[in-house]
Amino acid sequence: MRIDASINYNKQYSPNYPNIAYGPNSPIYILTLWGGADYDINDLRNYWQPGKENVQQYNREYTIYDNPWMTAYENLRTYDKDDIYGYVSANYKWNSHLSFNARTSASTWNRNRTIKIPI
Repeated sequence: MRIDASINYNKQYSPNYPNIAYGPNSPIYILTLWGGADYDINDLRNYWQPGKENVQQYNREYTIYDNPWMTAYENLRTYDKDDIYGYVSANYKWNSHLSFNARTSASTWNRNRTIKIPI
């Protein structure tokens, strides 16, 4: 009789998994669609208006999109995933012409995502 078993664990984590899609929460959308060649993005690095920190962002315009630095540092999306998978198998050889095999496996995962959107 022979018995085999294996178990695997995989952990994935990111403190800020960016939203790369169409919309104002995407840094790619902000920079390519609404960004322009007429300003230096480093001028927006201090993304809060003086005296209005955590209340009003600083941007070159305020009607369409967020400051890209604020999106990168304040619009946070965490990603935390655990994968566990494995198997157990048994083989019993009755004789040189007959054997019996049994195998079972399991796979499970748990994912937690959070979103922090600034004011």
